[in-house]
Amino acid sequence: MITTQCAPLRGSYVSQTSTLAPPVTSVYGFGTCLPGYTVLSGGVYLSKPTGNGVENGIVETSIPTSSTGWFVRGESYDNASKLVSLEQCIR
Repeated sequence: MITTQCAPLRGSYVSQTSTLAPPVTSVYGFGTCLPGYTVLSGGVYLSKPTGNGVENGIVETSIPTSSTGWFVRGESYDNASKLVSLEQCIR
């Protein structure tokens, strides 16, 4: 687990995209920034519908795909889960 904290950047925002993650199925997601914005960083996590983290699962991939997109892949072993992609978007 990597945790970072940053000062807020005017005009920046965090984009979030989620994908349903059936149990024991590798799923992927792709998040993008709005036109005119660039991806500064990104991340991924597995979540239950309640917002709590998934206890049994793996994150396989979390990488930028372009200057405006972020690709994530993971697998949950819990029922009713989702894979969430996060992107820090800046001007």
